[in-house]
Amino acid sequence: MGKYQAGAASGISFAAACFAFLAGGPWSQFHTSGGLYIAGAVLGGLAAFTAATVMHGRRGSRDDASRALASMAFGWATAIAGVILAWIALYVLVAVLLSRFGYPGS
Repeated sequence: MGKYQAGAASGISFAAACFAFLAGGPWSQFHTSGGLYIAGAVLGGLAAFTAATVMHGRRGSRDDASRALASMAFGWATAIAGVILAWIALYVLVAVLLSRFGYPGS
C-alpha cells in the first residue's frame, strides 16, 4: 500500500465514521448545526489523510500491512486531536468575542 493510499483510506474512513456517528444521533440537532458537523468531518478527514501520508512516507521503513495500519491509526489520532483543538479554538474565539463586544440583544 502506497503512502497516498494509506492517507486516503485513513481520511475517508474517518469521515465515514463521523457520518455514521451522526446517523445514529438526533436529526434535529444535525439540522440546526449540520455545517459544523460536516466541517468537523472534512477537517478530520484532511488531517487523517495528511498525517497518514507523512507517517507512511518516512524513509527507511518497510512497506507492509502493519506499517499501513500504523499510519492509518496515527492519522485517526491526529484527526481526533485536530477536531478537538478546532472546537476548543472556536469556543475560545466565541467567548472572547462575546466578552469583548457583549451578547447580542443586551
